[in-house]
Amino acid sequence: MRSRTVAIVGSACAAVVVLGAPSTAGAQPLTIDHRVPPNGISTPQYPRTPLLTPPVSPIQVPAPKVSTTSDPSAGTLAGSRPAAHRSYTYYPYISPAVHNAIPVPRGVVLDAIGAIAVALPTTAGGTVTLNPNGHCIFSGAGADETYAAAHPQQWVSPPAIVVDTPVFQLHVEPRLWIPGEHPQ
Repeated sequence: MRSRTVAIVGSACAAVVVLGAPSTAGAQPLTIDHRVPPNGISTPQYPRTPLLTPPVSPIQVPAPKVSTTSDPSAGTLAGSRPAAHRSYTYYPYISPAVHNAIPVPRGVVLDAIGAIAVALPTTAGGTVTLNPNGHCIFSGAGADETYAAAHPQQWVSPPAIVVDTPVFQLHVEPRLWIPGEHPQ
């Protein structure tokens, strides 16, 4: 039962992260922002507003953090200066109605954090990276999130889901807390 629960919840987790948490792809290794709070919790470093999506959207996307760097490996613009690389880092989250509709077995807590990266060339010779990061905690009926959080040694961590290509990268780190099935 435990392996089936891990597989079902892990597959649901991967689908949720793929839909809601893209990150950067290409030569740079994909890193997950482990500091992002789960479930769209707003903090000064990770504000929920302003939103790029309407309030009724199933995935809420706050304004991205934008950074621009020089990219000497991409050639030069008009032969004079290095082409630019622009990164858009997003912290999307699932709307509460959709979040609550994700089925999780009774008593189970699923914590999934991940990132997707898509690197696209620009007509000016540089690149653009879309880099969403996401973090969700889902709980089944009767799950004790407080107890689970206080006992990190009792979480089960299935293998990370990793895709690494020059244009697309995905890295999802799921972990489960299943009542009565904890390593000692």
